Amino acid sequence: MSESSTVVFIVDDETDILECVGRFLSSKDRSLKAFSSPTEALSAIVSKETRPDLIVTDILMPEMDGFEFIAKIHEICPNIPIVIVTGYAYKDISMSAQDLGVVAIIEKPFEPALLQEVIDRALLSSPPDRKR
Repeated sequence: MSESSTVVFIVDDETDILECVGRFLSSKDRSLKAFSSPTEALSAIVSKETRPDLIVTDILMPEMDGFEFIAKIHEICPNIPIVIVTGYAYKDISMSAQDLGVVAIIEKPFEPALLQEVIDRALLSSPPDRKR
């Protein structure tokens, strides 16, 4: 898959994270869809408006926690790789995340280059029939 056709959803209630990641990923010639609400992201997937190649999500969000969001995503599209970015303690969430098939956990604050590296690895290792 070429990078220009890659669709990445980022879901985080912190607008500064959405803006920072949006600027960085946009510069990498990827299509980014940013959502401040997991419900909005789920609606986009359910409506088949756009199916992401990868999802980056926070865990602690007011509307729905990231674990519930990830479980719902996997009901719809079980093969989409998911990366968690969180300010929450890594040890506290790693087992739950592993059980849900999360490909990586990145602690906030993070360097955009690290997120890019994790996204690249996840896309290379995920099955080609993961969507659409």
